[in-house]
Amino acid sequence: WYQRRVRKQWYQRRVRAPEPRKRNKSVKPDILCSFCLQTNEERNEEMISCCLCGASGHPSCLQFNTALTGRVRLYNWECIECKKCEICRTSGDDATLLFCDECDKGFHMSCLDPPLEGEPDGHWSCMHCVSGSEYWDNIAKTRKPSQDKRKRKVSDKAAKRKQLLDDLAMFHEAQSRAQSAMAEEAKATPKLKTPKKKGSPAIPLTIKSIELGCYEISTWYSSPYPAEYALQSKLFICEFCLKYMKSSTIAFRHTAKCPARCPPGDEIYRKDSVSVFEVDGRKNKTYCQNLCLLAKLFLDHKTLYYDVEPFLFYILTEYDRKGCHIVGYFSKEKNSFLSYNVSCILVLPPFMKRGYGKMLIDFSYALSRREGKLGSPEKPLSDLGLVSYRSYWKDKLLEYFLTYNEPEITIKHISQTLGFNSYDIVSTLQAYGMIKYHKSTHFILKRPEMLAAYKRKLNANSSLPCRSVDMSRLKWTPHHLRK
Repeated sequence: WYQRRVRKQWYQRRVRAPEPRKRNKSVKPDILCSFCLQTNEERNEEMISCCLCGASGHPSCLQFNTALTGRVRLYNWECIECKKCEICRTSGDDATLLFCDECDKGFHMSCLDPPLEGEPDGHWSCMHCVSGSEYWDNIAKTRKPSQDKRKRKVSDKAAKRKQLLDDLAMFHEAQSRAQSAMAEEAKATPKLKTPKKKGSPAIPLTIKSIELGCYEISTWYSSPYPAEYALQSKLFICEFCLKYMKSSTIAFRHTAKCPARCPPGDEIYRKDSVSVFEVDGRKNKTYCQNLCLLAKLFLDHKTLYYDVEPFLFYILTEYDRKGCHIVGYFSKEKNSFLSYNVSCILVLPPFMKRGYGKMLIDFSYALSRREGKLGSPEKPLSDLGLVSYRSYWKDKLLEYFLTYNEPEITIKHISQTLGFNSYDIVSTLQAYGMIKYHKSTHFILKRPEMLAAYKRKLNANSSLPCRSVDMSRLKWTPHHLRK
């Protein structure tokens, strides 16, 4: 009696129906078939998805017939990688796992009753499919409510999508009406006539002047300051932190409280009353953005305003007992792919015609020589920038010709000595008629009249302060060598 009871319990455990498996809600079904890499719409065939990993496949790609596809859709199907035995619910020993040809469920041969010693030949059906269609009919009845619920969800999504499309159409219609109304209003409004500068676009100049320290400077171009400041005819800017303000009262109160007396960076050069500070756009973002907005008032082609993090700014200042007063600046990329040593350069109008522009250019080449690279400004140059650079390149070339006594001169030797790019040297020589093409060969000409004029210029300016860069006063390490 005891042995019959044990056998009965063992048999019931072996043949009892498995617990219904649940779909993993965190896994979304793949929208592409794992075999043909196409969607439902492309093949016009609804895919079957694994309830555990989300892998999907078209029934035709899986080689499922119509009856097998219908039964697979009645339960949470598992792909061949995630397939488990329906009796023991484990995935081990895949070599002994049999697949039913009518429902695609998996069974270990050792878990069947009676157990199978080897893989059967031909068509094989599990105990549910052998017993008849009653098992699958009952499952289909229990699945109907969930399918109806799914249909309701699909219809709800379709209704929401239709509502969204209707709202979008209404928005576009309202937008077109507003644009047409604004266009009619713009036609009725009289246009402001502003004087044009050569090469400047027809943009209304709202900020007509700025007050920077003890200077009141008339602006040349517009700058994208915030709206509440851009509508002012005059801006007040702190010469130390470059904060912009709308009234003299606010500026006076700010000046009394502003702790800054120099640019917020490292002083890398000092000679006499001139200092140069290096400011990192990533560490001092607000200061550099204010500097770019100030520069746009005097530069027509400047486009960089807020994305200052990839750049280093070198601020040229004059210092006295009150602090370091900004004179001009130039910026360069931290990692320039084309080895540009200047991205933007500016000398403020009160300090023009005093040699500061050439000093900034000379300083940029000094940094390039310290890096061991050939320098060149970012192209294309503005009209004013081209004039300044051509004048600087000409003076340096004439100075080189005065000190070079060898019978032959090469572009390569000039480039390595001065740190100039070969293209800049050739373009300057061509502009001043110092290079000649004869019998398939280029010749560099030492023009005596130009050398004599350059000597007279040096003698005439001997009493003026020299703005050249003293390399012994430069305390600077290239950016790529810093820790």
